[in-house]
Amino acid sequence: MGGAISPCVELEEEQYNMNHRMDSVDVVNEVTTGEYKNVEASDPIFQQGPQAPLCVFEHITKDLRNIPAACVPERMSGLTDQEVADVRLAQAATRGELKDIEQALRAGARVDTRAELHIAMGDASGSKPGKRTPLMRAAASGHLEVVKTLIRAGASIWRVDSRGWTPVCYALANGELALAYYLLSEAGNHRERQVKMAREHRLEVIDYCEEFTGANEADQLREAFASGLAGPEDAAARPERPEKSV
Repeated sequence: MGGAISPCVELEEEQYNMNHRMDSVDVVNEVTTGEYKNVEASDPIFQQGPQAPLCVFEHITKDLRNIPAACVPERMSGLTDQEVADVRLAQAATRGELKDIEQALRAGARVDTRAELHIAMGDASGSKPGKRTPLMRAAASGHLEVVKTLIRAGASIWRVDSRGWTPVCYALANGELALAYYLLSEAGNHRERQVKMAREHRLEVIDYCEEFTGANEADQLREAFASGLAGPEDAAARPERPEKSV
């Protein structure tokens, strides 16, 4: 089989060989053998404790510059200003920092971005993102003013994450009933549709609330679902039932 060796395979072989060359440096950094370590043991670099000789790092850096583009994960490339602004918005929504939210939006952050809270470099695998929007993050943390600011900026209450949760679900799951009722009021004539979407995830939302918020909050949430997620305003507007005559 005379197929060409891919640059990634060649790189792995070179890394294997380099690792064996690095094994020739002992814990006190005395050079014994190694093609890339032709340095006298009396050199000051070897008097700095158990760190690897500078010549090793120089060689590693040189190898990194020669890595074929096909072997470099996409996340190692630099982030754009747009991506940085999106991450900043996600972080500010979680912390409830209005000033940072306004700055991120002015910098061009997408109000319904799915950006995660951290910038992952190198390893593109790992767990799948939750696809949470800043509005979901703010609702989960109970930041009412942030929620209002995001909605004024055009944030959608109809977005769903990878589980199908809406911002209302996030507020309910974290025991933020007043905030959930506010979000429902923003649905206007489509409020019942929002209620239906929340009820579809009722069991998992209650389980989450009980595990991470508390038993009392979970009981209140059960009562809220039993009432059809009717907020205080709905209860006040609902006519009283006439008493049955005996």
